[in-house]
Amino acid sequence: KQQIEAAPEEADLSSLPEMHASSAGLKALCTFTTADGLEECRKCCGGHGVLLASGVAQMAVDYVTYCTAEGDRIILELQCARFLMKSYQLAKSQRSASLSGACSYLEPLSDPKFSVNSLQASYLTEGNVVDLE
Repeated sequence: KQQIEAAPEEADLSSLPEMHASSAGLKALCTFTTADGLEECRKCCGGHGVLLASGVAQMAVDYVTYCTAEGDRIILELQCARFLMKSYQLAKSQRSASLSGACSYLEPLSDPKFSVNSLQASYLTEGNVVDLE
């Protein structure tokens, strides 16, 4: 912050797009998940969940506004997706050196010989695969 205030034209802002995408995606995810959880709590309380005396109903109503405050969830998710798509395009165009830290996993895409079928699946062993059914 001090570097930006002292000399804004000389500040390194290269990590700003990644930071924006991460914060937008996390805000969209966390606020939606929390609002959904509060709604589940309200439903689990049955008839008491709608009574103001329980506090759950008021908390749920108050918190739902955070999902749209300072940006709608869909817009925030689209901003995050736009950053990911740009990173994907950078990787595919053999410019993976310009990928940011969180998207460095896309570097194999810069190899013209890359194929999903060529990936090693050695990490998919019996011990670390969870059957979700």
